[in-house]
Amino acid sequence: MRAPCDPDTNVPQVTVVAGHIDESAHGTYVDKMPLYYISHASTAGSCVYHAHMPDPLNGGAPQITDVALVNLSGEDASFNPGDAVDINVQRVLGSMASAPYEEMQLPADIAHGNPVFDLNDDNPDNDGLGFVHEEE
Repeated sequence: MRAPCDPDTNVPQVTVVAGHIDESAHGTYVDKMPLYYISHASTAGSCVYHAHMPDPLNGGAPQITDVALVNLSGEDASFNPGDAVDINVQRVLGSMASAPYEEMQLPADIAHGNPVFDLNDDNPDNDGLGFVHEEE
């Protein structure tokens, strides 16, 4: 995704959520997508991110059929020329029928902002909760 972002935190102005919205409450759960900030492809005002759905290291919804951009900030969001979202599915794992959620969670239950990790800076503390930083 390439989207407008906060220049200090690299958090996108819109929140990326993913999960599954179903007719049944036990089949409905969405959560924020953990995003990896791609500094070398970002420009002032537009950050580029990569994500894994679901992210096996950093949480998020475990089963995903729906991805959305939502503005939970309470302010207008303006996109820049060239901002885009590309979603591609390489394979689908599991079945909603075999693993229902314990409770329903909708976008309205989520606060604005995504967790943003940066593998390219010198700070190993923002590389993702499951990532082990290795010195070269």
